[in-house]
Amino acid sequence: MESNTIQNKITVKQGKNSIIELLRFLFSIWVLYFHDYVPYRNNLFSDGKLAVEFFFVLSGFYLVRSMKKYDSQPVFKGLWAFIKQRFKALSTVFIIGEIFVFIYSFAFDFSYNFMFGYLWYIRDLFLAMAFFFILRRVLKKDCLFYCSVAALSIFSIFISGKIPSFAEWPGGALRAFASMPLGMLFAIIPHLPESITNKFKGFDAVLGFVAAGILTLSIIAAPDKTQNMIYILVIVGYPTLLYFANQIHLSIGFLNWLGTLSFPIYAFQCILRVIEKLGVENPTHHFIIITVLVLLYSATTTAISKQKTKKKAEIK
Repeated sequence: MESNTIQNKITVKQGKNSIIELLRFLFSIWVLYFHDYVPYRNNLFSDGKLAVEFFFVLSGFYLVRSMKKYDSQPVFKGLWAFIKQRFKALSTVFIIGEIFVFIYSFAFDFSYNFMFGYLWYIRDLFLAMAFFFILRRVLKKDCLFYCSVAALSIFSIFISGKIPSFAEWPGGALRAFASMPLGMLFAIIPHLPESITNKFKGFDAVLGFVAAGILTLSIIAAPDKTQNMIYILVIVGYPTLLYFANQIHLSIGFLNWLGTLSFPIYAFQCILRVIEKLGVENPTHHFIIITVLVLLYSATTTAISKQKTKKKAEIK
């Protein structure tokens, strides 16, 4: 890659950001709500499928920093290491979810979304990540790369509007190619200049986040969303929300923990799908079951992690 690259100007901060972790948790709950696994229901916050766009934008937002770590490796060796590292954090939950997708597919509906079920998101996320990783290495110049992903986003947004299925292939992949570049592009936008930061005494990012939050929430809560509202939400609302949240320095253990629950909440819906077919159709029961499963998983992984840390300390 060129020495003076846009990639070197990435403004995404390392480490957990409690605001972003909270957003991950809230959007995973919105997915539950969309799939009727939450007891409360009204006309507000419909179209929960748009929560997936948030996760695609979020993945793109962090992707630009992740790809740079593998610049010293040959392209396909780097790609393998990159994919393996990204999948490692999701593997246990993904496997649990896939087991129940297979059970559902063989017992009830073999055509269930190409054997991925609700996990189609992971399939298309990793497909898009691999594509962007290779594209960046092939194009070499960062400016050319980011212009290309912007063009791809525009093209995918246009085409995806003509695809009837938003989750099955190729609808899900097009959503990834439309949304992830938006996060990538906002990740390289410089932070607000110090002249503005000093003037507002550090509250500039907070004000920006609140404004982006109001815009996002007003569209999310709208009972009847027009296509233009959806475009504004995905192209402006989500990226600016992440852009300003990234500039707010906040780390709270409880909020970080909520963020770790987001993918188990998403993946364990595959278990609920099987349970629903077995006759448990009450949303209250669904919500209780997934809450218990997610908390059990969290407690188990925490206990295992502490045990590993203890063993390492004893060895030293």
